[in-house]
Amino acid sequence: MKNLFSAKMQSVLMHAAIIAGVMMLHNIVTDITGLYLSTYNRIAGMLIPLLGFIYVIYAYRKESCDNVISYSKALGYGTLVAILFAIVMPAFSYLHTHYISPDLLEQVQAFTEEKMMGRGLSDYQIEQALERGEKFKTFGWSMIFGVPMMFIFGFIYSLIAAAIVKKESNNPFEGVE
Repeated sequence: MKNLFSAKMQSVLMHAAIIAGVMMLHNIVTDITGLYLSTYNRIAGMLIPLLGFIYVIYAYRKESCDNVISYSKALGYGTLVAILFAIVMPAFSYLHTHYISPDLLEQVQAFTEEKMMGRGLSDYQIEQALERGEKFKTFGWSMIFGVPMMFIFGFIYSLIAAAIVKKESNNPFEGVE
């Protein structure tokens, strides 16, 4: 049982790292190309992890489940991957915006300010909102809000991916003892 657990956890770690790594690379490339605040990035930021979860659950099905996996087992595996993904991505996001590309925070703030002006908020309201948001730029607050948010997204991706990747056995007696 211990070897099975450790093999599964190694698989979860590897698959979470694949999805997170692709997302990190995507974030850096969109930052370098100036597309970080674009509609393309928002759409790709949703599609890339979804495709990643489909891929990793499919790979798990092929590698460890003899190409047969129930919806619940696929969802369980995806949820484990989502937990690790949810821890890694907010930490990377903080490092990216504070150390790798600190000017990105200023761009995001200017973008947010512009959106608020477009909604007709007064200068005072905008200033107050930006001041309140300032305290949430710390690592602690990034993790407190980012981890649950990324887990929710990861779980939703897992729900969708499990529905796509599930493959029930043709043997009606499989699993019955």
